[in-house]
Amino acid sequence: MTAAAGPPVAVFGSVPFTAPWLTEHNLAWALHRRTAVSWVDPPHSPLTPLRARLARRPAAPAPDPADPPGAHAGAALPVRRPVVLPPVEHPLAQRLSYRLLRAQLAPLRRDRPLAIFARGPRATVGMVAPACSVYLVKDWIPAGAQLLGRTEEELEQEVLSMCRRVDLVCAVTERLRATLAERGIDSRLLRHGFAAELAPRFDGADTPAGLASLPRPLLGYVGRIDDRLDFAALAATADRLREGTVVLVGPVSPRLAPASRAALGSRPNLVVLGAQPRDAVPAHLAALDCALLPYREDAWGAHGSPLKLWEYLYAGCPIVASGYEVLREYGAFVDYVAPADLPEAAARALDGRRPEDRAQRRAHALANTWDDRAAELLRMAAPLLGDPRNVPQPG
Repeated sequence: MTAAAGPPVAVFGSVPFTAPWLTEHNLAWALHRRTAVSWVDPPHSPLTPLRARLARRPAAPAPDPADPPGAHAGAALPVRRPVVLPPVEHPLAQRLSYRLLRAQLAPLRRDRPLAIFARGPRATVGMVAPACSVYLVKDWIPAGAQLLGRTEEELEQEVLSMCRRVDLVCAVTERLRATLAERGIDSRLLRHGFAAELAPRFDGADTPAGLASLPRPLLGYVGRIDDRLDFAALAATADRLREGTVVLVGPVSPRLAPASRAALGSRPNLVVLGAQPRDAVPAHLAALDCALLPYREDAWGAHGSPLKLWEYLYAGCPIVASGYEVLREYGAFVDYVAPADLPEAAARALDGRRPEDRAQRRAHALANTWDDRAAELLRMAAPLLGDPRNVPQPG
């Protein structure tokens, strides 16, 4: 990699770098091939690991004492983990932590980076004093207010305040752009993409041991198992295709509703494999005969875009989806239906499999990589950096 002329990039993640990768992780990884990139974890307090254990959530690993202050030496790009006073979410603690956090971000402020924010307090923008600031709107957060124990009004105000503080707002779907526009926020479309470096893990992958003994056809969902999924539709699909297996691969949310948890064990051919290492996910997808994106219809799905779509596309098998409205835009590659119609759509997809469709899905994934998205973002930001020609190029 060769870092080109122009400001470095700082990516402020909504979760730690060590967490399962989200939009900002993939963008940071693609951008670091083009220019110097630093990652900044959300601020944490000395009590964060304890609170994670009490909540039965995995905590990000503590920095190695041998690492430079605030960075992980072993990471492929520098990762900073700023420390603040507890409790992290309390307004008074945030005010008291302002100077502490500002001091820890001083090296970035000296660099005048292109700063990309996935979420965070708007005050952080001023702390870094970036050459250009970008806010990634990945979901309509107010739609998840109940899960966060907040009100829709509070969360909407936070989103809009952040949008007004930055130079450029990027949204992952047109529906998100429309909702922001209704509130006076102009934004640009930046879709998700395929991590092309994973392609070799799909090609010629052996069927994982956990799938090898299951009756075919194999219909599967790979991702976090939470209440975004329509468990009634999954159970109905298992009933419709009794000779086969509906398999769910991914971590089960500790907040899963009791009724949803009960549905997981309601059918003998509805199997939960649980979480798998990231490098094992392609082999699980490649083994499927039909991939499912079985989401409920709600405000969250109306705005968002599932990251896993692009890995599904490269896996090549038929894709049947519901809930996330953006999937209607991929009609050439995805059979989008109402949740109640998922069983019949899955049966049709299995009957209609063609080699040429598989090749087209894979080609579309390779034509829309995270490297492509990184280049799009840099082109959008370039005029705001003062020179539209000043775009880092791959080394």
